[in-house]
Amino acid sequence: MTAALRFSTLHAWALVAAGLLAACGGAGPRTPRPLSVSVASGLSGQVTEIHLDASPAGVSVVLTYDPADGQFHGTLSLPAGAETLTATAWADTDGDGVLELVGSGSAVVDVVPEGGSVYLRIQDTGGAPPLPGYSPVITSVQVSDPAPAIGQPVTVTASATDPLGGTITYAWSADCDPGVDGGFADPTAASTTWTGAAAGACTLSVTATARDRSDALGVTVTVAAPAPADPAVAVSAQFVPAAYVSHVTVFTAGELDECEIDRDPSSDGTCRLPGFLGGAFLLQAATDGITPGASVTATDSCGGALAPATVSGPSAWFGWVAPSSATVCIVTFAVDRDGMHDELPVALYAY
Repeated sequence: MTAALRFSTLHAWALVAAGLLAACGGAGPRTPRPLSVSVASGLSGQVTEIHLDASPAGVSVVLTYDPADGQFHGTLSLPAGAETLTATAWADTDGDGVLELVGSGSAVVDVVPEGGSVYLRIQDTGGAPPLPGYSPVITSVQVSDPAPAIGQPVTVTASATDPLGGTITYAWSADCDPGVDGGFADPTAASTTWTGAAAGACTLSVTATARDRSDALGVTVTVAAPAPADPAVAVSAQFVPAAYVSHVTVFTAGELDECEIDRDPSSDGTCRLPGFLGGAFLLQAATDGITPGASVTATDSCGGALAPATVSGPSAWFGWVAPSSATVCIVTFAVDRDGMHDELPVALYAY
């Protein structure tokens, strides 16, 4: 007795249903009958062939895709009894003209005159796509003197971090007015010196590379012309604006804005946080005049847990866990820059 098989995939990456239909009764010769496999939307452009093997009958067939009806076709006949059907999917995944195995699955079917069905799950053997690449991040580029004299070396320093903790390499370059670039002492060091050969402007840039990913950042310097040879005294001055904490915003762990304290005599400097005894908060200290050279800190008067600051634009962010007992905590935010200091204390009451 023989049976013809018909397969169809039910959903993406292949839940396959096989219908078993009796071909004839008795012990006569096996007569092949059409077998077809339809592939779910999206797979027909990836899978080139489906191979179907039956064991212990030792019968195999290679099904090929017909774009006219969106199905894989072939013929197969089986004797009566238990058979293990194994389906494998093949595709040219890298475009080299050689088919690679991309999926497989098997199931046991009992071939009987009355017919029946079996479900084959052809499972993707390729796994998930590879992870994305992670580029390093240059966190700061500093120059010791943004307005050096001709021939005066200045120190340029880059700070960078790699999310995966890999080795970072550095490459410095200069984009200058004609004749200004005097070269770097070591263009591959994180910190090196550069010298201006003539008066003019330059952008000194550094590229940080880890694996095959890079980040770049630059700083501008202006090389000054020589002072005049007369006894006149040239006086230059730079106005440095004050850096101060302008307001503080308290967020819950769910990033809901609980309260905001402005630097204004009419603002209430006390923030009441009912239902958050011992809770975790995110504190944002917004500052005016913050620069890469500024330092923003926070101190807690009542033993709460403060996480270090993360600076983003004109703001510094702190994690804070309130004490386990109801206490009015004074959290003081301070900013320091160029010898200037400012503080904004706020009262936080979590109960």
